[in-house]
Amino acid sequence: LLTESQLAERLRALGGHTAVGTAPRQGPTLYQTLQVDPEADPDVIDAAFRRLAIKYHPDTSKDPQASEKMRLLLEAKAVLGDPTRRRAYN
Repeated sequence: LLTESQLAERLRALGGHTAVGTAPRQGPTLYQTLQVDPEADPDVIDAAFRRLAIKYHPDTSKDPQASEKMRLLLEAKAVLGDPTRRRAYN
């Protein structure tokens, strides 16, 4: 897993690509949401999602933003976990 600064540097180096014909995403990328490298294997994405889901699940987290963070995690996992959607996102 990468630190946020390492991930930001990697994304800057890649040029922050977005899918053709879509508006740029506001806020963190899906990779930043899951705290993984843009070239991460599917197993790494799954492991990162599980780790963060345990941390931010609204039933167990005391974080007042847990519901929103969990929603973002689910969105990131849905896109990055599907090879076709991931290619389109990249």
